[in-house]
Amino acid sequence: MKVNFPHLVAFIWACLISFLWLIFMTGCSASYHYTKAVKKGLKVETKSDTITLTKIDSILINNEWVKIVTKFDTIIQFNTVFVPKTRFQERLIYKTKKDSFETIRYVTRQETKQISKQSFPWRILIVCLFIGLVISVIKYRR
Repeated sequence: MKVNFPHLVAFIWACLISFLWLIFMTGCSASYHYTKAVKKGLKVETKSDTITLTKIDSILINNEWVKIVTKFDTIIQFNTVFVPKTRFQERLIYKTKKDSFETIRYVTRQETKQISKQSFPWRILIVCLFIGLVISVIKYRR
């Protein structure tokens, strides 16, 4: 039996397209993804706001211009969406906080080292030596 090559290619192509169509049609829907996002912490709040528009018209009545002011109230609704952070974003925030605490701890440690090096009580030592000298001079004279 001789195989007709164009018919074989068309058959394989049709099988491939029908298989892909079957996969796409039986895949997950948008409502599935929405419920999954809500379970993970998505919050959608509908808020509304009222805007007052003012329109000024001029009409000529009896050779006089009369201004007519009309006001329109428009209600605008919009959604605010809170999207929870991913694990990577949470880890990055934790890491930056941890690094900042470590740098603050390191800086304070270095500052205390510098203060402890510079804070030898020379003034107290000089005052004590002076008082000791005065006491020894007073005792020596007696």
